[in-house]
Amino acid sequence: MLGWLNEAGCLKSWVNDGPIDSAFVIRAIDEWAAGLIMLTVLVLDNASLHRSKALQARLASWQEQGLFVFFLPTYSPHLNKAECLWRKMKYEWLPDSAYTSYETLKAAVEQILATYGQQYQIQFDPKHCIINSV
Repeated sequence: MLGWLNEAGCLKSWVNDGPIDSAFVIRAIDEWAAGLIMLTVLVLDNASLHRSKALQARLASWQEQGLFVFFLPTYSPHLNKAECLWRKMKYEWLPDSAYTSYETLKAAVEQILATYGQQYQIQFDPKHCIINSV
């Protein structure tokens, strides 16, 4: 699972049956960047797949498209809105029954992602990670 949230709380996500590696992240960013209509900043954490040579090689071409990648400081998951989302999913929104098999877990995750913003929501405060969730 890969995803990010914008300032308005809109979620863009991808689910992959294979590994979430640099190639997958690059494909997802390429797909997303192709639809951008204004200058945009994408904030990434320092996961090794975000710092790979292959991803670094794409930075200049994304900038030409109006996409600028900013890397969070090391050891700062609290600044990553998507990390807040993954934590809510894992510890609050996914029922225990979702973990009975890969298929049930994938279906439960996809259901949360599909209904994020309606059934599931996180409201962010600039000073705190989460102030309210539904």
